Amino acid sequence: MFPAVLTSLCFALTAVSAKQSTALVGPIRANFYRLLIAILILGVLTSFTRQSLDASLNFLFFIAGAVGFGLGGFCVMQSLKRLGAPLTLLVVESLTAIFAGGLAWIVLKDGMSLSQILSCGIILAGVIVAGTSGWRKKDFQHLERKDYLEGFAFTAVASVFQAVSLVISRHAFLLAKQGALEVSKIDAAFVRLIGGLGIAMALLAYQYLKMRKEKDKWVPFVNRGESLRHQPYIWASANALFGPVLGVTCWLWAVSVMNPGIVQSIAATSPLISIPVARLLESHRIGSQFYMGAVVAILGITALVLW
Repeated sequence: MFPAVLTSLCFALTAVSAKQSTALVGPIRANFYRLLIAILILGVLTSFTRQSLDASLNFLFFIAGAVGFGLGGFCVMQSLKRLGAPLTLLVVESLTAIFAGGLAWIVLKDGMSLSQILSCGIILAGVIVAGTSGWRKKDFQHLERKDYLEGFAFTAVASVFQAVSLVISRHAFLLAKQGALEVSKIDAAFVRLIGGLGIAMALLAYQYLKMRKEKDKWVPFVNRGESLRHQPYIWASANALFGPVLGVTCWLWAVSVMNPGIVQSIAATSPLISIPVARLLESHRIGSQFYMGAVVAILGITALVLW
């Protein structure tokens, strides 16, 4: 339970930083930068663990990273650009919990008990109530219908990719358990990053060729003369640290011992943390509905522990 709670905290912080970096350099470059910085950090950390993974496990974690980090991360960045951090995080994390639980049951025969399903349902209900608090029509008047449709489409696709990535990782850990193999969560996260970075590099190359053809200019990674708040490297680094490095390492730790649906349901509480932060950065307000939903979500987590 503890690693899943840590995952929620990290995912909340990475969503806010991802929104800021996406606004500065665009979704494709923001995704590439965060993965590049993260792989450098984890590369250093894995040099200390010195644990080589089984070839079959390496392949599974690589594919999980390509799907989750590469494709899923790209879709999340596209949604952040259109819908903002609170709404994107709310939809992606909630849908991923449902998809992950269903896929784990269908593909891995790794189901949840009725009490666990009900508890997870209470958590998600609380998250939805809290996540939609303070929303007013005027808060979204700047968004065009096209932004809504594209934004929600990207969140739905991102949720599927994230769920598939989660279930593949769970499958790898179950295989390791059957073979009595030790799996370093840091090494697993590093291999996942390699797969994700490959997809991100391909997307970046495509964007570069397109921009070169249209003679567009790149926004610099370091904006000289600008404050730290307007520096892409600050937000990309924060995104890398709280997402692919800390967040996903905790995520893998949780998945190694718990059903993906349960893990993601707890991780879905991340909007409860990101909303207050986004209030400061994106001028989102918090109403009494937020606190009511937060209490319901906490009751759901409590039910998971007690049942």
